[in-house]
Amino acid sequence: MGVFTGVEKTGLDAFMEGKADILLGSEPIGTGVDGLQTVCDRIVVLSLPWTSAARDQLEGRIVRPGGAFDEVFMFIPQVIFDNNGETWSWDETRMRAINHKRALADCAVDGRVPTSLSLSQPELLRRSKEALEAWMTRLEKDGPFVVERAQLKVPLPPALKEKAQVKLGGFSEINKRWNNSISTMVYERLTEDPTEWRLYHDYYREARAEWEEIPAEYIASQLRARADLRIGDFGCGECLLRDALPAHDVVGLDYVAVDETVTACDMAKTPLEDSSLGAAVFSLSLMGRNWPEYLAEAYRTLRPFGLLFVAEPEKRWGQEGKLKKAVEEAGFSILDSRQRGAFRYITAVRNRL
Repeated sequence: MGVFTGVEKTGLDAFMEGKADILLGSEPIGTGVDGLQTVCDRIVVLSLPWTSAARDQLEGRIVRPGGAFDEVFMFIPQVIFDNNGETWSWDETRMRAINHKRALADCAVDGRVPTSLSLSQPELLRRSKEALEAWMTRLEKDGPFVVERAQLKVPLPPALKEKAQVKLGGFSEINKRWNNSISTMVYERLTEDPTEWRLYHDYYREARAEWEEIPAEYIASQLRARADLRIGDFGCGECLLRDALPAHDVVGLDYVAVDETVTACDMAKTPLEDSSLGAAVFSLSLMGRNWPEYLAEAYRTLRPFGLLFVAEPEKRWGQEGKLKKAVEEAGFSILDSRQRGAFRYITAVRNRL
């Protein structure tokens, strides 16, 4: 049996070479893995994802061009509990959520209305007229109204910061907690309560004031002449890179969105499309036990020969070889690696294959 997870991927080669009959994979196998369609005609899904898009990605590991089989099979075990005549199933609940989201997406994006919800044209016109009249009446009575998204403030107000420090600890403690956690868990925790994220960036802002060089600004100097590139800033924080490159298309990604220009997501599973970026930046953001998955996500979202920029504290990695090796194993060729002050900078290019 081979294993493919965020930190252990050696089982894939054994499976592809026929040396393992089963490949046991975690979430990372659902995207960016090609070639399974040539050796595998079935998938057993032990735990469904929460979205139809993620499910389609998983199915796409064996249903894709170059497949060697006329038929492929996806098995989704369903555990159903019976309690005094009433049934309940976690698996069925998740499947219904996936199908519901798929129907909503089809309706919103493609205009395909589920048959069960379709209306005759006269009925549709009647309801549309009623809705329009109700809306106009409300405007005449109450006037237009605006709902604005609350902006996250950094630094924290003193009273809130003191309370958060007692609960969450100092800068090094938060760093350690994030570095020893899987990104999915950090994302879920910070989504529920972004106070920890705000406190971290409060500390981070204080630390930057003492630095001779800010990595995001140095990387911006490397990209300033490339306004043609769409840039993904992974772990963008307070958007220092975006602010340093006002004429560029910078896509901010972080666990928490500081404002409406940033997409809140897990750095290992962003909503970006394949090959949609010209450059990917990690400025002091390779934090988490599964940080190699972030590099794999950068590879997926970069177009062939897209650029990768990484800045990390030199003392964290000791020898630069570990970080360079991880970048190369993710599918990149190193163009430059240098130390500037306390930081190690790596520039790389995404290989075509």
